[in-house]
Amino acid sequence: KIQSAQASVSTERNRILNYFAGQDLHLSPIEEHGPYEKLNKRLQGLFAVAFWRRVVCSTANDANTHAAQQRITDVLRGDIWRTSLDLCLSYCVATAPEEKLALLARSFPTSGIKELRLDLKGLEIFDENLPALATNLPLELEELNLDLSFNTQISNFGITNFVNALPAKMRELTLGLSQTSVSPEFQDRRDSLEGLRQQ
Repeated sequence: KIQSAQASVSTERNRILNYFAGQDLHLSPIEEHGPYEKLNKRLQGLFAVAFWRRVVCSTANDANTHAAQQRITDVLRGDIWRTSLDLCLSYCVATAPEEKLALLARSFPTSGIKELRLDLKGLEIFDENLPALATNLPLELEELNLDLSFNTQISNFGITNFVNALPAKMRELTLGLSQTSVSPEFQDRRDSLEGLRQQ
């Protein structure tokens, strides 16, 4: 927590806390304040993004690993001020794709995300996994870049169901579909949300 931090000179600590609290830099700092909480969550979210793949894709299957995965998804979910997010699960196949997609869904902040980039290459996803992925996307999402390449079991049927379950505010969709079972004709429309909806 920023309010628990120390500085080599106490007056500098006061100035820093007062700056984030939005009050006169020369006053005694408020030890608990709303802006501190926001800053704490934003900093935690920054570290959560940096370490997210390493934690979520861990091959260990023990209580400590599960606790770390739960913690990092909770922290990222709490960063409600974030408007864009970039997460990678490519080739993370140590466990079933359903488990990884569930961790992914729990990681989305509860509000605010408008732009999302997901790298799910080679995750061994099936058609039946896609509707749940779509319905768990942030409700305010407007732009999605989703790479599903090298998931050989994904077909036109899965992509159609995915597109039909996307959040209502979605206006831009870019799909990576290389080395899937999606037909060339269908792939020609992969960068057009309206084109895919017309299939």
